[in-house]
Amino acid sequence: MFAGIINIPRTKPPVRAYLHSSGMQGAYGTSNILGFATEYLRCCINKDVRIYRDYHMMLYAMIWANREHRMLDLFALRTAGHTENPDVNVYHYCNGVLLDESINLSEDGKMTSDPPILTCGDSLITLGGEERARRKRVSLEEHLIKIPTFQPNEVDGHNVLTLDINEF
Repeated sequence: MFAGIINIPRTKPPVRAYLHSSGMQGAYGTSNILGFATEYLRCCINKDVRIYRDYHMMLYAMIWANREHRMLDLFALRTAGHTENPDVNVYHYCNGVLLDESINLSEDGKMTSDPPILTCGDSLITLGGEERARRKRVSLEEHLIKIPTFQPNEVDGHNVLTLDINEF
């Protein structure tokens, strides 16, 4: 289940991030988790903004925790039109560091060379729901304003944060 959604519709590329409730207190503490997660998201994207800015029409992010480690799965959509089937690049961050395919965290939170965990089932359902909704919208701009509702992405309306910024 998700604890919050961070929507950043005016940046290039725009971002919609889902904050998974699993393990968040260990990595972010017990107060202002949405605020700390927003700063973590911005930090990760800022470090590698050259990767995302010119080549992607939209970013979906899944923010989660593995024990005390802050994790981010970034799904970068590449396509020409908002109703098309996009190519997707996937980037993984651990504590603000972009990981490559040879580094991952094991179940006990230690670095390993085992195959990386891509994401969880809740995230896959959410990505599918987002894609279904995006393709039905009149425009990408409409999709960025209207956050779709479907299970398991339903969150308390007070935990949806929209940032009105133009740059990360």
